[in-house]
Amino acid sequence: MTKPLSVVLLALMLVLSLAGCQSSEPVDSVQEIVVPAPAPVTEAPAPAPVVEEEPAAAAPVTGSLTVYDYTATYEAVPGQAVVSYPDFITDEEIGAFFAYAYANHEAELTGVYYEITAPGTLVLTFPQEVTVADAAAVVDHLSANDLPAFLNQYLGA
Repeated sequence: MTKPLSVVLLALMLVLSLAGCQSSEPVDSVQEIVVPAPAPVTEAPAPAPVVEEEPAAAAPVTGSLTVYDYTATYEAVPGQAVVSYPDFITDEEIGAFFAYAYANHEAELTGVYYEITAPGTLVLTFPQEVTVADAAAVVDHLSANDLPAFLNQYLGA
C-alpha cells in the first residue's frame, strides 16, 4: 500500500513542478539572458629570475710602517690582512706584541686573530663587519703608539 501512495505523491509533485515551470507569456516576449563566456585561462608569465650580483671585490688596502729603520708592509681586504715583516723577528716576539696590544686594546681587538704562516709573514683575521679602513686605522694607531712603547719596554730601553 505504501508503494501506490508514493507513486501518487511522486506523480503529483511532477505535475506541480511542470505546471510551475509554465509561463503565461509568449516565448517571443521573454528577454533572453546572455551569460558571457569566461575569459580564456592563461598562465601568468613566470617571474624573471632573480640575479644576485656579487659585490665588487674591494681593492686591497696596502700600507707600510717603519720602526727603527725596519719596515713592515700589509695588504688588507675585508676580514683579513697579510703582514710581511723582517724575518729575524721571532714568533715569541710577535706573540708578546699581540699580548701587549690585546691587554691595552681588548675591546678593539676582540675577534682578531693572527697566524704566523712563514718566517716574516703573518695573517690577521678580523670580523667581516670591521671595514678595511677601520682595520687600517687600528694598525696606524698600534704602529704609532703601541709598537714603540712595546719595543721600549721589551728591549728595556
